[in-house]
Amino acid sequence: MPQISVITNQPKPTDEASLRKQLSSKLAEWLNKPETYCMVHTQFNAELSFGGTEEPAATVELASLGLSDDQPAQLAPLICDFLFQQLCIEPARIYIRFDSPARTHWGWNKKTFG
Repeated sequence: MPQISVITNQPKPTDEASLRKQLSSKLAEWLNKPETYCMVHTQFNAELSFGGTEEPAATVELASLGLSDDQPAQLAPLICDFLFQQLCIEPARIYIRFDSPARTHWGWNKKTFG
């Protein structure tokens, strides 16, 4: 159920698949969910500016069923640290949108979770 999307103006890393695998593993760990349900989307070289500059930046969307109100505050530094370590994007140039949809509004395998 967890899904994370990272869109950045940074160039594609040499081993993009490895980066997605690492993020998938981290996502499962951070949310205490089975990695078999984690989905990771990455987009590099995006036409993205932040604060009027083309310096490294990213927009991140993380959706997960049952995300509690206090989890985004715990997850934000983890996500920012990961992106800084992997892609050299300063945390001040990352926007993160968190979403916790109703179980009836998340579909998988021909049905919803609600």
